Amino acid sequence: MHLVPALVCATVGAASGALAPRLIGAVPDIEPDPSENPEDFPELVPFAVLASWPWLRTVLTLIGAFGAAVLGAVFGLVWGVSFFLVALPYALALAAIDYTVWFLPNRLIYPAAVAVGVMVVAAAITLQLPAVIVHSLLGGLGLMAWYGAFWLLSPRSLALGDVKLGGLLGLMLGPFGFSATVLSVLAAAVVSLVSLIPMRILGNTINQGGTSGVMRAHVPFGPSMILGAWISVLVARALGTA
Repeated sequence: MHLVPALVCATVGAASGALAPRLIGAVPDIEPDPSENPEDFPELVPFAVLASWPWLRTVLTLIGAFGAAVLGAVFGLVWGVSFFLVALPYALALAAIDYTVWFLPNRLIYPAAVAVGVMVVAAAITLQLPAVIVHSLLGGLGLMAWYGAFWLLSPRSLALGDVKLGGLLGLMLGPFGFSATVLSVLAAAVVSLVSLIPMRILGNTINQGGTSGVMRAHVPFGPSMILGAWISVLVARALGTA
């Protein structure tokens, strides 16, 4: 266990959580789509209102500190952890938005991808390992292709924002190895399935298209993808593949 890196990462994670509401408040509000059935999605909450919820900053700060501290404790201060840290404020903001209004804005995904890309290039230059860039790109393209195929087959089950988020997560996971990238898909699916019942109880599931029944309910997938990426690198490390 790396104690000092854990404390450093916890500090960065807490700062990321405190910053996330500001990122949420800067996102333009969603315009209602007249082609969609309003009952198929949650009520739209203005992002300025979401960002001002008094408990949100505290919750995201605690989550950010815990998640980053665990990575620092397990991996130490390595370049791979920096990929997660630079994306963390955006990831926390995306998870909060998707959980509330089922939307993953490009305004957050694209800057996060650029930040991760810069860190990947910096790592490749510092370590003199161009393969880091190749693995990152392969991870991003691989997850985009995987989730993109599901989006094409069932656009009601997965949104285009999830596909783009998959690309972002793949950029981060690629340098950790093929196993971590694959495990993120499995972990996201498991987290989504496990969260179905409690989210159903909390009233945050949607039965799109007039379907009924618990197992036909949909949950926002972005938070599961983000948590799945975090879980996957820890599992890959435990298995000795990351």
